[in-house]
Amino acid sequence: MASFIVLTQCDDDSGEGCTNYGPVLIMTSYLKLGFFVFIPVFSFIHLKLNFHLLEEKKFKTKFNTLYTNLYPLKKTVYRQMTFFCLKRFLIAFVTASMKAPISIAILVYTKLSLFTIGYTINQKPFENKMLNYIEITNECFIMVTGYYMGLFS
Repeated sequence: MASFIVLTQCDDDSGEGCTNYGPVLIMTSYLKLGFFVFIPVFSFIHLKLNFHLLEEKKFKTKFNTLYTNLYPLKKTVYRQMTFFCLKRFLIAFVTASMKAPISIAILVYTKLSLFTIGYTINQKPFENKMLNYIEITNECFIMVTGYYMGLFS
């Protein structure tokens, strides 16, 4: 989140505000952001290429954290973690970018949660019904609190 804050305080047109941080800090912020986008994309590619190995004990020991509580025999196993990471990335970006209007933040919070609720109801990516219900409830709370963001800003 600090990377977002550093980048949002730089004025692209005049370059003012960036002098407080220095070019090295700004460059490392861009590298961190690139790395945070690379992680979900890499996990998607890795799980999709090794889909047939997800049930093997050796693969499960190494990479189980990529698909914990997800049903490994469904194709949603490699999509769910990518959606989750990218969604959290967008939420962190909107939260940390101080220049974004509150209406955009409310829109991002509510629509991403609504997308996740619909995806979870439609695909049922988790191992059992209870985990699916917990995910739906979690996203409902995020969506409801997103509607009240305008009151507190």
